[in-house]
Amino acid sequence: MSDTYRQDAAAWQRELAALERDFPGVQVWFGCYTRRWWALYAGRLLEGRTPAHIGEQIVRARQGADVHGADPRLPEGPHRYMS
Repeated sequence: MSDTYRQDAAAWQRELAALERDFPGVQVWFGCYTRRWWALYAGRLLEGRTPAHIGEQIVRARQGADVHGADPRLPEGPHRYMS
């Protein structure tokens, strides 16, 4: 196992812990082969390019928004996962 892989794995674990803390009850993981972040929320499989993107997808799914397209409905107040 290379040092780069170990560093990547440690970073993934830190991001995963933050997502699990921010979204309790939502299964979140990083796909080592796809290099994408994934979440299972309410029977929906969500995909994100980054931890922030998967967080945004979870927020949108909780609001009932279309997670694959643009949706003008945003949560009220600041949220670190929304751009």
